[in-house]
Amino acid sequence: QMTYALSGALLLSVLAFLWLPRRLAMCNGYMFLTSILYVNIGGAQDFWFTAEQSCVPGGPSFDYTYYNTYTAVVGAFTGWIGIIIFQSQMSGWTFRKLFWVITLMQVL
Repeated sequence: QMTYALSGALLLSVLAFLWLPRRLAMCNGYMFLTSILYVNIGGAQDFWFTAEQSCVPGGPSFDYTYYNTYTAVVGAFTGWIGIIIFQSQMSGWTFRKLFWVITLMQVL
């Protein structure tokens, strides 16, 4: 499966540079690279936060319902804060500057 995935990604990348304008192909390549290189450990964190004491001694051992509810509420609240900050501070920025800031925020 890895061979098919890599072959497909390489083929689509080459075709993008052949058939799309260079600037659009570069943007497409950038978005593709940021997507495949982004490491997401959310699933592993979920298991750690909700694991029993016998599995993770000294771990938080949150109830599954409590954990999902709490993270959803915090996520919604911080999402609204992000929207407010974007509208008040970043709405006049160039796309290039926005891409850099968003990429740096994802890395951190």
